[in-house]
Amino acid sequence: MDTPPSGFSGSTPPDADSPRDTPGDHAVPSFEFGLAFRGYAPEEVVALVDFGTDALRAGRSGRAPDVAAELRERHSRLPKVLRGFRRDEVDAAVERLCAELERGPSATP
Repeated sequence: MDTPPSGFSGSTPPDADSPRDTPGDHAVPSFEFGLAFRGYAPEEVVALVDFGTDALRAGRSGRAPDVAAELRERHSRLPKVLRGFRRDEVDAAVERLCAELERGPSATP
């Protein structure tokens, strides 16, 4: 897989700056990651973010704690590379995804 460009926004369109409503009643955030000399492997980050956003879109609220735990586990094993996505930005994105999963479906219709 080719390395995604700086500014990767997960599986959401690059112009998506705000959360989107989904059939699972979750707002799916978009993420942009800068490049750093020592960061997380971009291909692995793409897979991790896709896993989290897919879970939100599917509305797996019954399994949300399990999915959030798996997301955190996969995050802890992300490889670090010489030119990768900024670790602080990826860390914050993973925590935001986990918080959305643990929050459950949106209270707004």
